[in-house]
Formats: sequence, C-alpha cells, structure tokens
Amino acid sequence: GGLVSEEGSLSLPHWRDFLGHFLPAEVEALFEQAGLGLGSKMPPWRGPAPPGETWDGLSVLVAWAPAQASAADIVAAMSKQGCVASCAHALLPRNNQRGTSSWLARVAD
Repeated sequence: GGLVSEEGSLSLPHWRDFLGHFLPAEVEALFEQAGLGLGSKMPPWRGPAPPGETWDGLSVLVAWAPAQASAADIVAAMSKQGCVASCAHALLPRNNQRGTSSWLARVAD
C-alpha cells in the first residue's frame, strides 16, 4: 500500500487517494487567489429582509452617488452599465452620508 511500487514506479491509485485529502483546501485556496473563494464564514445576516411581495422588481436603490449628481446623471450612469432607467428620484440624505447622495431609480421593463 505504498505510494511507490517495488519496481520504483508511482502507484497512481494510492497517489490519487493521498492527494484527494488535500483537494478541497487547494481548490479553495486557488479560488481565493482568483477572488472567487468562499472566504471565511460569514456572520448571520442582520440587515433588512429581502423585498416583500409588494416590490415591483423595477425600483432599485442607488446609494453613494456623488452629492452633485442629478437625476439625469443617475439615469445616464445606469444606461452605461447596460440597464435602462426611466427616471430617478432623490432621497433625503442621512447624517453619515456626507458628500454623497442616494436615489431611487426606476428601471424600464
């Protein structure tokens, strides 16, 4: 049952079993290097729940936009990303968002 036979050649089935023990950790490390890994275990979500049944699926929150942005700027920026926005409405700023603005954008069907 060694990794090398008596003739000095590699015993491939034994090597597969041996290396198979390291495979999950190596795959995760490779994915992590490529920015695709699962990373460390995330804490349970404590934010708001997903949208309810009343959400139309066409309205999205655009946060951290520049403070000087206009509705036309938001619609144009979304169009550059391949998303067709029909309108944008400014939201009241929060105290911790100085220098930025938030918008509610309506996406076209």
